[in-house]
Amino acid sequence: MTLVAAVGACAPLQPQSIAPPRHQGLSADRASLTVNHVGSPTPDALADRRPYSTPTFPFLPGEDVSASVSVGNTSRGFIANALPVPPNPALHSMPKAYEREMTYGTRALIDTLQFAAEQVASQRDGALLYLGHIAQDGGGNIKWSVSHNNGRDADLSFYTTNPFGWTVQEPEFLHIGRDLVSREHFGFYRFDVPLNAKLLKALDDYQGSELQYVFVVNHLRRRLMAYLAEDGTDEAQMTRLNLLVRQPGGRTLPHNDHFHVRVYCDPDDLCKGCIDTGKTWDWVEERQSAVEQCAIPIADLALSGEDSDVRADAIRRLGLLDDETQHDLIAAALRDDEVAVRVAAVEALAMANKRAATYEIIAHDAVEEVPEVRCAIARTLGSIHRSYASEHLALMLHDDLSCPEFGQPETTVADATPPLALIVAQALENSESTATVPALIERLSDDRPVVRAVAAASLQKITNRRMRVGETAEALDWGSEQLDPDLQSQAVRAWREWYDDNKGERRSKWLISGFESEGFSIGSLSRDSLPKLVKAIKGPTFISFNAQRSLQRLTGQVPNADLNWTSTEASAFWRHYVHKRRDSASRD
Repeated sequence: MTLVAAVGACAPLQPQSIAPPRHQGLSADRASLTVNHVGSPTPDALADRRPYSTPTFPFLPGEDVSASVSVGNTSRGFIANALPVPPNPALHSMPKAYEREMTYGTRALIDTLQFAAEQVASQRDGALLYLGHIAQDGGGNIKWSVSHNNGRDADLSFYTTNPFGWTVQEPEFLHIGRDLVSREHFGFYRFDVPLNAKLLKALDDYQGSELQYVFVVNHLRRRLMAYLAEDGTDEAQMTRLNLLVRQPGGRTLPHNDHFHVRVYCDPDDLCKGCIDTGKTWDWVEERQSAVEQCAIPIADLALSGEDSDVRADAIRRLGLLDDETQHDLIAAALRDDEVAVRVAAVEALAMANKRAATYEIIAHDAVEEVPEVRCAIARTLGSIHRSYASEHLALMLHDDLSCPEFGQPETTVADATPPLALIVAQALENSESTATVPALIERLSDDRPVVRAVAAASLQKITNRRMRVGETAEALDWGSEQLDPDLQSQAVRAWREWYDDNKGERRSKWLISGFESEGFSIGSLSRDSLPKLVKAIKGPTFISFNAQRSLQRLTGQVPNADLNWTSTEASAFWRHYVHKRRDSASRD
């Protein structure tokens, strides 16, 4: 059955135009700028050192495939065709940001920053805006923040003066107290109220984007707002800035060492899957209805496109739009004749990360016969951190089939492709679902070392322990080709006995017991245990994983959500975080 037959034909319509921001685009031509700086390398130099894999984006026929696109939201998103900050005499990237390759963004954000920096520089000789983190090439999760994922966030240093009143640039982000001087360097640097106020005004003045927030600590915000009012800022702009400029709430650090700027999704990006979260100010046009109109021609392409790959990309685009009005069309694509379209439908439904959509994927797995689609189901369910997704993955762990790379001939031999059990075991690695333990234990008896190794790693992370057997009481190397069958049987039996004895306990008790078994006495999973959990990051892989996840839950901070950093990097971050919170609380 085709998708057209499943949901009916839909007449093509042109998307409703989304109104541009309040202002029109910046006309300044920066192509002739040739200034270089250690913190602001040329784009060519940056291109030579990009270590990140650039995410693919489903551009459709007629679209500019080279355009930068902000996709998803600021904490769960990415950037297609991310742009590096170009050389500019008015702003430079801080050396640390450059070293971390956090100097990429979307066209709208980068132009906003350049415009604002140039406006300030035109009013004060020597004024230089230092940029901290923006995003990495391709965006996505980073090691230092929960946001900065899709190229719409930027950390900006403060403009400062020295004791003689001369404009000088901070060597790094410095904490500014209520007396307006830096806590570091014996108070050498003073917060320049007039210049920082001009920066806020310039950010709001820029004509090519809409500012959503500027985060900064309250005692600096009050000084800035007072200056702007006394400086004759017009009433409409004062109203906007009084709302835009704010200290972040919750457990977020107060931002007494930098500005955090965020812009709304560019109108074009809204039709490509950019999602605004947080407050929509009264002066910003409501856009959801226009996004729904954007979906109509894409839906028509998904229904009636002649090329199956184009139809598949159209389905993915509908998933990125997060438009509930298109849910039925995407779900119907699960029954399409083309494998590529069914795979795209699985991925698009998973993007919604909603219970109903997940259950549709699970239900389809019961009737799907093509390995490529079933393997796509396993991969996507692994990205949905919900118990019902993990429980179905545990059922899939019993299936023995191979996962050919999509597009490969059907004759691909099983040994040349990963088994479904391996894909599922990997997908369960971050699930933290106790219901998956029995199925993972059974896979420890698998005759394929790689399946055993991955199943053991997932099992250890979920239970926060490793099973020691034999005379030396050593943990087994489950990936070894020479694994002793007797020790293997003993370990599997020990795991079963442990689970039978502990399956009625809460996972929090498993975590505490597991920490203690490896020499880390946590006591309880509370904020009082933060320093002890930081020490546990240096433990074995599964201990480090659960220590970091516990720190995230207790603090509300999710740096590097993928945990793809070293234990040394993670330990340094969390030590700094705990110290900074304690230090900040004592100051403010």
